[in-house]
Amino acid sequence: EPQIEHLLQTAEAIRKDYPNEDWMHLTALIHDLGKVLLLPSFGELPQWAVVGDTFPVGCAFDESIVHHKHFKESPDYYNPAYNTKYGVYSEGCGLENVMMSW
Repeated sequence: EPQIEHLLQTAEAIRKDYPNEDWMHLTALIHDLGKVLLLPSFGELPQWAVVGDTFPVGCAFDESIVHHKHFKESPDYYNPAYNTKYGVYSEGCGLENVMMSW
């Protein structure tokens, strides 16, 4: 699907489920706005930097992350400090100590 169709379908589904939440309709419509950063006129960032998923950084990229194959283009993918299961963290360190992508 083209991106605009995805945005409209998402906003319409949210509007249907939450008809009195105007702010949520707008949020659904613009939720992938950051993907314009892939375009040359907006910086032409690499796919791995614009993925629409949330995941921990500072450790190995998990294959469950959307388009995880693009992380091979990230310098962090090859950094030994980041490419193990726990990376810069220790087991059980607590989610409040884990840095996440947004």
